[in-house]
Amino acid sequence: MTRARRSLFSVITACLLAAGGTTVALAAVGGSAPRWSAARFGPGVFDVQLLNLGSGFTMQDSLVCPFPRDCTVFYRGTMTSPRQPGPLTYAVNLRRGRWGRPGKIPGFATVSFARYDCVLPDTCLAAGTRPEPRSPQVSVAVAAVEVRGTWRSAKPIPGVPAHVYSYVTADSCARSGWCTLAGVIQHRAGRYFLIGERRGAWTRPRPVPGPVGSISCDHTATCTAVGSRPNGLFAVTGTAGTWGPVHPITEPAAFKGASLGAVACASPGNCTAIGEYGQESQTAPQVFAVTERHGTWGTPAVLPGTTGYHPISGDLADTMVTGLSCPGPGQCVMTAYHASDTYGEYDNIDQARPFISAQVNGAWQRAHAVRGLAALNRGGVADLASVSCGSPGNCAVTGIYSLAGCNAQVCRQRAFLASETGGTWGPAQPVPGLTAQATGSTVGAFISCSRAAGCAAIGARFPHARLWVSVRG
Repeated sequence: MTRARRSLFSVITACLLAAGGTTVALAAVGGSAPRWSAARFGPGVFDVQLLNLGSGFTMQDSLVCPFPRDCTVFYRGTMTSPRQPGPLTYAVNLRRGRWGRPGKIPGFATVSFARYDCVLPDTCLAAGTRPEPRSPQVSVAVAAVEVRGTWRSAKPIPGVPAHVYSYVTADSCARSGWCTLAGVIQHRAGRYFLIGERRGAWTRPRPVPGPVGSISCDHTATCTAVGSRPNGLFAVTGTAGTWGPVHPITEPAAFKGASLGAVACASPGNCTAIGEYGQESQTAPQVFAVTERHGTWGTPAVLPGTTGYHPISGDLADTMVTGLSCPGPGQCVMTAYHASDTYGEYDNIDQARPFISAQVNGAWQRAHAVRGLAALNRGGVADLASVSCGSPGNCAVTGIYSLAGCNAQVCRQRAFLASETGGTWGPAQPVPGLTAQATGSTVGAFISCSRAAGCAAIGARFPHARLWVSVRG
């Protein structure tokens, strides 16, 4: 699908921000039988608005965790000090479970459509589009790099025209100095490009036949990008900034208008991509997957158990994929939800039902609901915002459920967590330490897991403006 879309989390956040600031939260878990710890508060000097909510296919653009207890949060905020008027873009690091001080990203104050990635807690990439100082009506793609804790000022991406509107659609980093960006140059008909970084220097942009929806890079600097072109889907793989040929992905005739919005690669030549096709109607758009094995892409297929959702009478049905994690070749977990909304584009959501799909040894299993979530979700609106797997069969998700009385105008939410251990999912549970908050809402937004260090989940609490963190393991 090529139209702009917003996630349920972004709509809920926008509504809550109207009442005040946010509180960013982090919780962590470790061990073979995960137990989530209570969250504790950290410094609170900003009116925080998480960046990029809903601008991509997943909800992980504002939090990057190279390791579960070592993360970087990117957000747009306004300091309470009068010496810092207006919003700025900040990055704050979490080191071994402890928050550092927020720092400004130079040259990033007016950037929009931002995207981020980190290979170490103090080595990151931030990219987006920024108004050109000499021609404010034109915005161009820019990138800023953090090296050993010091951010370098955002600069236009080399090889991209400075006088034409351009923006970034996807990014991924393999290691320090080896990142990849995808973007669009809006000159008459759109021109689409990939550009790689080699030892800290950007290579020349590589044209591609359509917009890139997602990129996945590994530690060898091998990257795979997926996207859609006028007559189908495509994938392209490169190493160290040198790109190979474009590989068309042949989809069934029924997939007309399909798009690929997420890709995850367990190793070079072994990737899985998720996409959607169809429009909002009385039946929800379909979710499909396509897998690459040893360098050869298969045929896209609809995920079992994801069809047949019908909206409330008078509403439109839609589908949103929110996360994809592949800890091994042919071993993936995907999260999504079906929604029933009044006017389309998630403007007035009356119902949202999340589900999980798992790929085991290359075969997709039937999608299932989160155990225990229906009992918590008295308001009928729930969301799986993010998923991450430390190893096959050991994953975690976070998201929201709503309290009784939820409607399009007023809807209070609570954050929840659920863990999979040894291939078995436990029940959804409210985030410990947040259940006692009687007023406002709490939201689970992001999650990151590793085999050795457990998982970290981050969320928000409204309407206060304090960071808080909880770490275990």
